[in-house]
Amino acid sequence: MTKSERITSIVLASILLLTIINSTWFFLGIAKVSVVQWIVFNACAPAGIAFTQHYCQEYVQEVMKYLGL
Repeated sequence: MTKSERITSIVLASILLLTIINSTWFFLGIAKVSVVQWIVFNACAPAGIAFTQHYCQEYVQEVMKYLGL
């Protein structure tokens, strides 16, 4: 992966994480819906959380491999 691809992917993953936090705060905090209703109304948020978690794990593994740890 080139440096520009890596930077772009980090920026996009960060934007995804911010939108997930914002939508979760709205549905669970402001709208006061249950977790089940949140998943029904905003099904993409759990998928985005899973993607972000996997992306971070892969990135950390790549860094560890690069550092030789």
